[in-house]
Amino acid sequence: MWARVAAAWAWALDFRCAFGLILLLACPGLAAAAETHWELRIEGEHRLVFGEPVLNGSIRIPWRVVLRFTEEDGWFRHGQGRAEWLQGVTAASEPPGWIRCKLHQGSYLDAGLHLRELPHIRFDRFPLAGRIDEGAVSLRPGYDIRGNYLAVSYHCETDNPSVSNWFLFAERARNEEGKQQDADKLEIPPHREALVREVKPLPPLGIVRLPLQDGWFFEQGDEEADFHARWSLHRIEG
Repeated sequence: MWARVAAAWAWALDFRCAFGLILLLACPGLAAAAETHWELRIEGEHRLVFGEPVLNGSIRIPWRVVLRFTEEDGWFRHGQGRAEWLQGVTAASEPPGWIRCKLHQGSYLDAGLHLRELPHIRFDRFPLAGRIDEGAVSLRPGYDIRGNYLAVSYHCETDNPSVSNWFLFAERARNEEGKQQDADKLEIPPHREALVREVKPLPPLGIVRLPLQDGWFFEQGDEEADFHARWSLHRIEG
């Protein structure tokens, strides 16, 4: 009798496996239909200015932040983020041609006495938490309240005798605007130069909430602003 029972169970199990295999072959989308992969891409530039609007040298440095996450049956499952600065740094002067600036790829000691190469991103890889509800997604990067930042060093110089107030203007602008900026200055008139170190925040600065829609797009600032960013959300394969 027990042999007949065991045979019956084996037959039922074989039937269920065969039936499941038939369903997967007939409807291959059933295996992964519930899982969707998304990518939020944030691309932008920071303009770093040493001086005031009427007299300054500056560089513009581009960067990219990419947040990838997986949705399953309407639930946020897991995610990760990465950030990088990009080639294509440009320089400018106000008035045009008065001050020459360029990116300086040096190094510095951080608060933990670690030697960092510049430009430096605090978190180039980080975990990502999230929540999906009411057709929207809330994303929270996995770092503390200080957030992520880009640390940059750049060098500016001039031999123009008309820029005698340049360093004074730069210090006033730093204090008034609360810039995270410091500089080593050399002044032998008419030659003046400064090696500037500056820190700029990278988005997202905290929790962000956006529609969970393929092709969603948002733009902050414009190409002439000190901060310009383009946000775009897309479904991705794999």
